[in-house]
Amino acid sequence: MTKHRRYARRNLDLADDKRSAVLDGSHKTKLKAMSHIHSNKHTFGAKRIDSGNISSPSLPSQRMRTHINESLAAGARHQGRKGGESTTYGRRRRRRQLNPVLMYPGTKWCGNGNTAEAFDDLGSEAEADYCCREHDYCPFTIESFTRRFNLFNYRLHTLSHCQCDRRFRNCLKKVSSNSSITHLIGRIYFDFLGSRCFVFTKEKYCVERSWWGKCRTYGTQLTAKIKLQECY
Repeated sequence: MTKHRRYARRNLDLADDKRSAVLDGSHKTKLKAMSHIHSNKHTFGAKRIDSGNISSPSLPSQRMRTHINESLAAGARHQGRKGGESTTYGRRRRRRQLNPVLMYPGTKWCGNGNTAEAFDDLGSEAEADYCCREHDYCPFTIESFTRRFNLFNYRLHTLSHCQCDRRFRNCLKKVSSNSSITHLIGRIYFDFLGSRCFVFTKEKYCVERSWWGKCRTYGTQLTAKIKLQECY
């Protein structure tokens, strides 16, 4: 009887040893799989961030006009509290009418802001106003003494994307033969003011750092870089 009990106890011990070995093996396998998944998570995260780059903007003229019309239409639906003006356009108009003296003669859009009553309100120099209005609604700008696209504009005038300035130059040159004021606007903006523009470049930056300050994950972001323009 004692002998059978001894054998039974030995079999139970062997079964427990095998069970613990299997559990240890499965636990190690799970830990290994979890560590592999964790390492791949950081790798995939880095690739995901790096692949999410934004290419340099293309600004077709027709798309810009459509965007402006949609923005103004949306602003007109939300009337402001003062004077019945649209919230977006009203604030812009009140802010820019502070310096009407800085407007070029015969224009309502060429100068410091605009003095137009509506988007289609152009001055006697309609061709020049058309060019200035399109340039005024460039979607990529950095206003004076503000920071945007990782660049601080310390100048007294607004910086625009070089593609917007390039289209502005081409527009002025097309109508400069019919208007002397258009040629003067181009000379003052590009030559006298020495206006700069900016382009987008991709720069590497740290997304996640370790406990010791070492960067673990890198990403890319768009940064504005100043570029010198040609004379008019």
